[in-house]
Amino acid sequence: MAIWIDQALVCLRKHMLLFATVIAVVLGFTIGLLCRQLKPSPKVIILISFPGEIFLRLMKMLILPLIVSSIITGLANLNNKSASKIGLYTIVYYISTTVLATIIGLILVLTIRPGDVANNNVMSVRSSGGAPSASALDVFLDLVR
Repeated sequence: MAIWIDQALVCLRKHMLLFATVIAVVLGFTIGLLCRQLKPSPKVIILISFPGEIFLRLMKMLILPLIVSSIITGLANLNNKSASKIGLYTIVYYISTTVLATIIGLILVLTIRPGDVANNNVMSVRSSGGAPSASALDVFLDLVR
């Protein structure tokens, strides 16, 4: 029995980040379901979602520098002859996938026209004389963003 407990503790220490992530996801899901039953106001929802939005913006900001630094580090660890060949392949691959993603994005935007309905509603409100109002909370959170 003691050997089994020791093995379980070794496995837990080895995979602590995985276990903590799974527990955090389950807790977040449970707390979210419980909070939904309280029917919070829109201001409370904005305040609760604000830290997550800031976190996601920070993660998006880190993606490109991490990719570039990992490519540079990988190429620096190679010898000169293979580094030049692999570096050329990497640059061609990166540029071609970026161009392909841009073309697909433009095609989808031109065909789907996202936000078209929302823009028509805003234009009708503005043309009727009313301006969309922003609360002090919205202004402050936009300033922090």
